[in-house]
Amino acid sequence: MRALRNTFYLYLSLLGTMVFGFIQLKILTAFLGKEEVGLFFAASGISLLLTTLSQLGFPLVYARFVPKYEAEDKKGKGKRLLAFSLSTYTMLSLPFWLVILVLSLFFRGEALLRALLYAYPAYFLYSLLGLLLSYFVGERRMHLTAFYNLTALFLFNLLLFLLRHHLTVKLVFIALFGVSLPMVAVVIAAARPSFKSLKEIRREIQPFWSFAILGSFLTPLFMYIDRALIPAFLPLSALAVFSVARRIETSARRMLGVPLSSIAPEVSYYWERGGELREGFRSSFRAFVKIYLYLVVLFVSLLILLSKPLILLISSREYLSAHVYLAILLVGGTPAALYTPYTMVARSLGRMDLFFAGDLIWIVTFGVSFVPLVHLLGLTGVALSFAIAHIITLFYVFLIVNPRTIGIPVDLKYSTAMYGGLLIFLLLFYRQGYLPGALILILLLVMGFVLLKGDERKRLKAFLGSAQEPPTSTTMREKSP
Repeated sequence: MRALRNTFYLYLSLLGTMVFGFIQLKILTAFLGKEEVGLFFAASGISLLLTTLSQLGFPLVYARFVPKYEAEDKKGKGKRLLAFSLSTYTMLSLPFWLVILVLSLFFRGEALLRALLYAYPAYFLYSLLGLLLSYFVGERRMHLTAFYNLTALFLFNLLLFLLRHHLTVKLVFIALFGVSLPMVAVVIAAARPSFKSLKEIRREIQPFWSFAILGSFLTPLFMYIDRALIPAFLPLSALAVFSVARRIETSARRMLGVPLSSIAPEVSYYWERGGELREGFRSSFRAFVKIYLYLVVLFVSLLILLSKPLILLISSREYLSAHVYLAILLVGGTPAALYTPYTMVARSLGRMDLFFAGDLIWIVTFGVSFVPLVHLLGLTGVALSFAIAHIITLFYVFLIVNPRTIGIPVDLKYSTAMYGGLLIFLLLFYRQGYLPGALILILLLVMGFVLLKGDERKRLKAFLGSAQEPPTSTTMREKSP
């Protein structure tokens, strides 16, 4: 039951992250002006971009090597890997703050640079905490990830609430710094990194790590590229509105990524064991992709149906126009539900070259489409740029990644039916209102369930419910009626 239990803890962590993120957004939009909210998102986005780059792909390295060391009964190497990653992150992160400090001295009138002076140290510590928590994911101890993550978020939101009547952008970042510093100290003590023979660890991980580093230069752009680019073309108030839509979309994407995050270390573990364990995973994978798409389409439809109430709940009427951008982001991002399981497998099997190429294609496509679309359509063009990047990446994964890794073809009939149903839902909802949209959502629920085969559901349940091993072809035959 370990995979199922870990999935529960990751969902708990991400659900808490989503709730606390919405509470934070509600406080910010209630007690700061639109321009200040935009300034907060710009400074935090740039800081997170830089600190995530400094992680150099170590969360991917953890997911690959920590379970591998466990399978080889060499857990001590995992502790040394953690120490190596913490040292490397710290040495790379600090020079960025010095650059920001020097720039702020030369450009004293720049509000963004002044905000970055406080934002970057806060997010240096917050990203360091995230790096530590991703190590627990590699160890498959997701309960620790959930506990420490939710504790930090609770304390930060509590501090924002207590300071709400005196809130400024600068004070928000000071509060984050004050919470992150003691949390980092506590989690380091719990993780117990070992600083022995770090050069040996570097030699072992180097081939995989090289591509993880390249991937780490692209991955933060998925999360924060809009915060860095929008202020160059549109007012900060536009960034504030778009960030409300992105906050909901990002929270949804993170929740939907939980099954992939919980299974990724298991894939690496099973593949190293080989034999029927490997074949058992392959036989379950096709069912997993179909059911994953089913859940994504239903979740996206429900979010679109509730988009306006959600925006009002986490912000105010000033931000209600964000519902259009949210719908485009959600529907345009649904193709990722088809290709992310395949990229997860490629990464877990050590094919970081394929994983990196997918990220690069996404970023290049987004960048090429962003500039003309933002000039033509404003924020709508920004949202469409995300959709175009996902569609182009989907073709790359199906044509290149899948044949070179797991080699399990996608069910095109099922995928077309579900995505087509989602587009019909979107059209009827925006043209006819809630009732037709709700009816289509129910039809989607029934259709997707009927099109799934009973054997596929059994295989998926057996895989997620296994304690150490996925269902093999033999055990599946034994359990079949």
